[in-house]
Amino acid sequence: MRWSALTAFALGLVVLGPAARAQTDGPADAPAATDAPAPAPTPAPAEAPAPAEAPAPAPRRDEPPPGMSPGERQAWDAGQLVDQGQLSGAEAKATAATGSAGGKAPGYTVIARIRVRQGQLPDALAALEQAVSADPAYSPARLLQVRVLQALGRGREAPGKIEPTLQKYPDSLGLRIALAEAWLAAGRPTDAMDEARATLKRSETSVTAMKLLARAYLATGNDAAGEAILSRAMEIEKDAESYMLRGRIALMRNQLVEARAWFEKAADVDSQNVELLLNLGWTYLHVRNFDAARDVLSKAVQLAPAYALAWLDLGSAYRGEKNFEEAERSWNKALELDPKLADAWFDLGVLYLENPLPGREREAQLRDAVEAFNKYKLGRPPTSDDAAEVDKYVAEAKLLIEQEQQRKQEELKQPAPETVPDEGAGDEGSGDEGGSGEEGSGDEGSGEPQEGTF
Repeated sequence: MRWSALTAFALGLVVLGPAARAQTDGPADAPAATDAPAPAPTPAPAEAPAPAEAPAPAPRRDEPPPGMSPGERQAWDAGQLVDQGQLSGAEAKATAATGSAGGKAPGYTVIARIRVRQGQLPDALAALEQAVSADPAYSPARLLQVRVLQALGRGREAPGKIEPTLQKYPDSLGLRIALAEAWLAAGRPTDAMDEARATLKRSETSVTAMKLLARAYLATGNDAAGEAILSRAMEIEKDAESYMLRGRIALMRNQLVEARAWFEKAADVDSQNVELLLNLGWTYLHVRNFDAARDVLSKAVQLAPAYALAWLDLGSAYRGEKNFEEAERSWNKALELDPKLADAWFDLGVLYLENPLPGREREAQLRDAVEAFNKYKLGRPPTSDDAAEVDKYVAEAKLLIEQEQQRKQEELKQPAPETVPDEGAGDEGSGDEGGSGEEGSGDEGSGEPQEGTF
């Protein structure tokens, strides 16, 4: 089976942070929703776009900040409901916020978050356009706008969305942070470093700016510099994203146990963080703790039901527990959400090849395995080098199909089983009381069919 890994999910009052995914067989810098390139322990094909959300300029709090307007408070409450996966209730509150004083920009930003979790990225971008139209300097909307553009494969557009607004509001640290995010989304980490350093000159203890600078260094492969910056950030604040970034550095160094420890530490700070749950679930899968993986990944799909990659990993957890039917359902759900997610076809192919499912005709299931492997081959990235491996699986499935067909033919050649006489039935006139021998004996139990009769 193939397992995915996702990277840090930044925290925020209104919005959450970005995702990047890599297969366990190698680093894959996803074109969508990346926080920075996300290396994994071993090489992997590039992955399909995944939902993403952006970091806000301040850590999320359990209580709303003082001085909020009625609309801001409604939007804050709606954001809390999004964190809990209560999307219907969140939408009602966010919609109400857009009609209340001060709530238009934050309300539309929360609606965009909901659309992200529902997998409706174009609609999310439309909601963000309304948010920035209401307040061009509202940095949470700008941050999420960057992430959604990247998720749609339009990350190079992001700096152009932020720079003109920053020129109008040069003192806005939130917009400067948004521009740093935009440079990362555009694949220009050096420019992101410049913006992060400019922020730190004005706010030396900005943990958000420190995390951005660390991520920019990680994007250039300088994990030592990223680690040093994150250590300083963690001295200032217990921040889940900082812990997750340290976990990602551990993954870059193939230190799986250390990575898991960092992810678990992050979970102590924010147990409702979707990207954290995916990272943690991935590490549990990798150490074969399948029940723990199933628990955290089930929570991830509850919080973000349109996240195909979460369903992909959840299927792996179920298969590890030998719950093959749930594994099949999870992988089919992943494909329903993202038909381009080729790894789900690979996982289904292995499942059908190796694990007979209840009530399935074996030859038909093997044919399903061949079809799944062929669909994987059609959808896998051009850089994938596993064609020989997949061809071996296809050849094995076809051989098993031939063997199954031969077995059925041999069964047809066997003579039909003869009827076994009822016990106690004898020749006519045998003297058995109450029985003639032609209609069958009247002895107790004589009327039951014997093995091989039907």
